[in-house]
Amino acid sequence: MRINWPAALLCSVIVHSCFCATAWGATDDDEWKKGLRLYKAGKITESIDCYKLAILANPKHIWAYQDLANAFRDTGKPGDAVRNYKRAALVNPNNYWAPWEIGKILHKSGDIAISIKNYTEAIRRNPKFAWAYFDRGVAYKDVDRTDEAQKDFQRCIDIDPKYYQARGQLAAILFSQQQWQKAITESTNVINLDRKNFAAFLNRGECYLMVNKPAQAVADFSQAIDLKPDSIRSYEGRINAQERLGEYQKACDDISILIDIDGDEDGMHFKRAADLVKMKNYDQAFADFNHVIKKNADDDEAYRRRGDLYYQLGKYDKSIEDYSKALNLDCDSPSAVLTARSNAYKKMAKYDLAKRDAQKAQQLKERK
Repeated sequence: MRINWPAALLCSVIVHSCFCATAWGATDDDEWKKGLRLYKAGKITESIDCYKLAILANPKHIWAYQDLANAFRDTGKPGDAVRNYKRAALVNPNNYWAPWEIGKILHKSGDIAISIKNYTEAIRRNPKFAWAYFDRGVAYKDVDRTDEAQKDFQRCIDIDPKYYQARGQLAAILFSQQQWQKAITESTNVINLDRKNFAAFLNRGECYLMVNKPAQAVADFSQAIDLKPDSIRSYEGRINAQERLGEYQKACDDISILIDIDGDEDGMHFKRAADLVKMKNYDQAFADFNHVIKKNADDDEAYRRRGDLYYQLGKYDKSIEDYSKALNLDCDSPSAVLTARSNAYKKMAKYDLAKRDAQKAQQLKERK
């Protein structure tokens, strides 16, 4: 076998330079620190080479493994990152950071079960690692293990009372459990720690609606809107609270904004029309119904609702026309529309027609 001596000599020099770095005036820590400087300067790819040299010089350099894994993570190489976090965890059994990082990568990739095991290992190594409790709680919540998630968020808060993200998650769970007052308390804790927390204002506003405190709800939804002006849920909540307070014009103004944000939804026009009727602004209410009908001439609900308004105003002939159009469009609740038209016929003293519609309505009800 012929030996390529120049190549062999070159390999020897490279290996010697890696394993005997001190001969070249550099130690494993020198390479590691150089890698850190490159990483901080945004030269992450270059830092990887330095971390590798540090590990070649010292295979037990825990921080070189850790920072190499961080670099792989940040350059979109999760598999390489996980392998090096595992090595860092093996080199130092007390390293709780590495399994936590592995858990985050696996959590992001959708491998929730294994991510939970890694978060648990991080907690075993450091029982006061608040971040691991928080992330494990989020993982539990993602797979609907709500009780375990709640315990983890509470444990996180016990360790770090200022961990407002955990308090926010706990508030959301309490809301889902319909524990309104407890959710209000926890959301208030979040707001006291972070005055710009949109989710906390929104959550507390919705809780205030549930306990029938519309004025407080309006204040919270307004704060949420200031923080996130295109939040549909915030506007919907404030509209509902304003309606409970009888502030129908404010509700109409918000509905107009919501139509601009969320698109020309029929339901919003119907809702605004209902508020306009309460203010006796009938012309504008009709304008909303007419807008929906012009956009979609087959909208049976628009005809039914406009017919109801005609009936309310004593325009029974027009209400009958609209009820008839709704029925011809195969409306969702024909028995209710027939009953409404029957009542309109009675008002016009057309008792035979009224009786006919009432009988049809009754037959439909009996079929159900």
